Amino acid sequence: MAVIKNTGESRRERTPLPWDEKCVALEDAIRRLPIAPVQDPQAMAYSDLIPGIARDLMLMSPIDPPAGYARKPAATATAKRELRDLSANAKALGDVIDRLSKTAHDALNFRP
Repeated sequence: MAVIKNTGESRRERTPLPWDEKCVALEDAIRRLPIAPVQDPQAMAYSDLIPGIARDLMLMSPIDPPAGYARKPAATATAKRELRDLSANAKALGDVIDRLSKTAHDALNFRP
């Protein structure tokens, strides 16, 4: 979201909003949506959830990489190799946990 400033010229300048102001603007937009009344008196009101919804949406929004940032193929290859190794180690750990006795599972409070 951005604010359009009228500079008095024929063109408009886009000024990005700070994160907090974007959250507030998003909350306001969500609050303007038509909301059906709550049927169950025990249910949580939807309006109480709006700030969390706006924040979650903001956290999911894509973030542009810093200026001058370029992905390095070597770093990407290293990350992929490390993820493969981590996956193999996680599988090995799972196999070890599967071979443990029920007593060990109970002692670890492990629930498969």
